[in-house]
Amino acid sequence: MRHTLTFYSDAFPMIPDPTPEGDEAWEDIDEVNPGIYGRRLAEFVAQELRGAGIAADDPAVEDYGWWVNLPGWPHRAFLVCNAGWGPPGQFRIMFYPVRPRAWRWWRFVNTRPCNEQVTRAVEKLMLESGLVRNVIWED
Repeated sequence: MRHTLTFYSDAFPMIPDPTPEGDEAWEDIDEVNPGIYGRRLAEFVAQELRGAGIAADDPAVEDYGWWVNLPGWPHRAFLVCNAGWGPPGQFRIMFYPVRPRAWRWWRFVNTRPCNEQVTRAVEKLMLESGLVRNVIWED
């Protein structure tokens, strides 16, 4: 199963601390590890997934990036967008669950349909956006 989409882009910079207009929260906050960002990417991915008919909640902060919950599956599913771990301009989108089965309500549930649909949709929207380069899947 696919787990991590890595690519380079200049389209999703860190939100400065704070924005001059004061209308957009900055990313260098206590809930995120220092230097880690990805809010703009998470907002873009969530909006595009909803446009493709896949339920996606608004991004929430996580200590290692920005988390997008994917409701509507018989198991917990989400993705995390981040940058700041690697070279400048390198982003990652990590998909969960990472195993083909998840324990849910006293039984195992097949997670492959979720992984296949969401990873295909995200790969397609990122490539068709023209905003990314050097796209690599890491499993």
